[in-house]
Amino acid sequence: MPKGRTLRHAGYEVVDAACGADALALTEQLRPALVVLDVRMPDMSGIEVCRSIKQRWPRHDGAADLGDLHHAQ
Repeated sequence: MPKGRTLRHAGYEVVDAACGADALALTEQLRPALVVLDVRMPDMSGIEVCRSIKQRWPRHDGAADLGDLHHAQ
C-alpha cells in the first residue's frame, strides 16, 4: 500500500509533489508540520530539499529531525 494512502487512511492530509521544486513551493505555501521526502526525485534529492527547508524555515521549538536523531545515537 503506498505511503500516502496509508497516511490518508489514518486521517492525515497528504499533499504530493512531483519534484523537489514543487515540494519546496508547497512547503512555503502550506507550512506543514511534517514533510516526508523520497531521496530520489527528478530535479534534486530529498536530502537537498530537506536541507533547503531547514535553512529557509528553521524550527526553534526543540523539534528533532532524523539527522538529529541519527547523531544522538
